[in-house]
Amino acid sequence: MALTTLDIQNQLVKYKNFKGVYAIDKLPLTLFPKPFGIVINLDPSWKSGSHWTAVFIPIYGSGIYFDSYGQQPPEMIK
Repeated sequence: MALTTLDIQNQLVKYKNFKGVYAIDKLPLTLFPKPFGIVINLDPSWKSGSHWTAVFIPIYGSGIYFDSYGQQPPEMIK
């Protein structure tokens, strides 16, 4: 059974720095106040979804990208 946007949102909403779940073409144009974390599906919003990844941006230092397949982040996320 595949995870849905709502499944992920419902599990992570309890964390104050979690700022949502997005399709790759619906990423916010402005950053949230640091620190924050988001979950990104690598499919655009008009598709059914392909693969979930996560990004955490700390107050200081570089952001952290997690992909369970071990792939580098797409250009839209870098």
